[in-house]
Amino acid sequence: MAMAEACKDKAPYIPVLMDLAILTGQRERDLLNLTRQQLTDEGILFRQSKTSKKLLVQWSPALRTAIDIALAQHEAGKKKTVTHTRVLVNTRGNPLTVSGLLSMWGKIQRELHAGGKISERFTIHDLRAKAASDGGTYQLLGHTSEKTFQRVYVRKPVPVKPTR
Repeated sequence: MAMAEACKDKAPYIPVLMDLAILTGQRERDLLNLTRQQLTDEGILFRQSKTSKKLLVQWSPALRTAIDIALAQHEAGKKKTVTHTRVLVNTRGNPLTVSGLLSMWGKIQRELHAGGKISERFTIHDLRAKAASDGGTYQLLGHTSEKTFQRVYVRKPVPVKPTR
């Protein structure tokens, strides 16, 4: 929550990106390249940039809300000459770039860490792992192997019971 509050005025697109990353489990590049054409009646259709695998992430109330917020930000920042169809945009209405996003992400992370609002910094890629740890499946992340998914992404400790 500290991250979302810190971004409210400077970079309102970051909380939306975070929600989309956690809800869909998709890579940063696939989220930045998300277009309106990928929003279908059934959900969001991704063609993963790394593997070219097609994936349909079905709508949930939380996912629909995140997309609605992103589209509202798009309209709020829209210039009269905007011709792109990207869903995630900066405060000027231009498509987010990797360098612009990482620059703002790093700045906000440093501020929050220095102010004691977060105990350790994290990356956008860590949100993909959070999606997995929060109950996502290997299919959600586009993996073909449950073993790789468990080894790489599931980071929460496994709860076990003592012998007595």
